[in-house]
Amino acid sequence: MKYLKILVAFLLPLSMVACSDDDDAINSGSATIGFAQGEMDVKENVRSIQVPIQVSGDHNGLIEATVTVKDVTGVVMENDKTVILTSGQIRIPAGVETANVEIYLDVVTKEDNFDRSFKVEITGAKGASIGTSSCKINIQEQIEPYDKLMGTWTFNAVNAASGAAVSFTVVVSDGGDEANLEKRFIFEGFTDPQGYKASIPWIVKYNKTAGTLSLIEGETYNTLNFGFTGEVRVCPMSMSGGLIKSLDATWNETFDEIVFNPNGIVGVGVFRDGVYAGYWAVYAECSMKKN
Repeated sequence: MKYLKILVAFLLPLSMVACSDDDDAINSGSATIGFAQGEMDVKENVRSIQVPIQVSGDHNGLIEATVTVKDVTGVVMENDKTVILTSGQIRIPAGVETANVEIYLDVVTKEDNFDRSFKVEITGAKGASIGTSSCKINIQEQIEPYDKLMGTWTFNAVNAASGAAVSFTVVVSDGGDEANLEKRFIFEGFTDPQGYKASIPWIVKYNKTAGTLSLIEGETYNTLNFGFTGEVRVCPMSMSGGLIKSLDATWNETFDEIVFNPNGIVGVGVFRDGVYAGYWAVYAECSMKKN
């Protein structure tokens, strides 16, 4: 369900003038006002928009336009509240060619909706005739894969050392914002072939622009005795077991499948004094299905 709150529609002229109706004479010239365009598209995460009204013709005095918001469709208000619509007047002094209707929005995504809109309409005018009287505002759906990819998944792979099938549960959660439209996930639930089943975290970067996920070297989650004190971390690896910078993965259109690049391995690397010394567990042909 989508919630759209048209909190308030402020009807503002481009230039604010401190004056009263008595101070400004209504325009006596042959002028026309109308919306600059009959339809606009806005993103659902936009908090305010300005819808321009243009003046043409002989504009030698004040023009007043009554504007209202109407025909809100494809939207249900939170807690079944009615849509709050505030109409008002735009005052356009002589010589001003453009005024803006400013509208504040609050759209909260619950599920996808591709048919949401409302209209801004000029219902009356003093000092001018009305040309294009309405502008339809289409609220475009923003599909944000980052949120849709969080949840509980089943990891499926092949043990690259033995060839045995591997399956375990992984919980994907928010790992925090990063720069350049990148964020990162924390994947928790890695299980290694030796039976270590703690909630082992891995770090997977998300790139909205590229539409990819990238496994990167994670943090040390334990130290084990390998004849030396070895730090163990979930890491991206080549098919030969060497460390690589990252291992990419992609998701499908329904956000319920993730497939890692088959030319790489999701593994646990062992580090000695910060230097890679070998691998502890290696998984190939890795994919995930959302539960």
